[in-house]
Amino acid sequence: MKKISELAPAKLNLTLDILGLRTDGYHELDMLMQAVSLYDTVEITAVDVHNALQPPLELLVENIRDAFENIPPELAEDILPQGLWLSGGGALLEGLSERLGEVLGLHVTIDENPQDDVALGCCMIASSDRLMT
Repeated sequence: MKKISELAPAKLNLTLDILGLRTDGYHELDMLMQAVSLYDTVEITAVDVHNALQPPLELLVENIRDAFENIPPELAEDILPQGLWLSGGGALLEGLSERLGEVLGLHVTIDENPQDDVALGCCMIASSDRLMT
């Protein structure tokens, strides 16, 4: 299994003063730290990334499902025959298109280079007089 490993340098907190509570609920801190020549090795695997992404992806899938359940019928008629196209880098997430297809009961297509789709679409819009007005 492929892993990414990085050294995480250690530090000593020489002082740590809590100055007060910020408006966002966090504390304002003042500290003095000293780096030391000790390191931990932090490793992350594809499984770790997959597990971390599951809860937000399930929420995304459920929100898309809810949106489809609430769209006007005339819009649904435009989407149903062709299914969905995923674009952007998120389309490359392993299993996302299959999960969406399963939940929505639609065919899901991913372009050959989905990470380029948004930029290409913006270029097409910017170069079209009809779309820019």
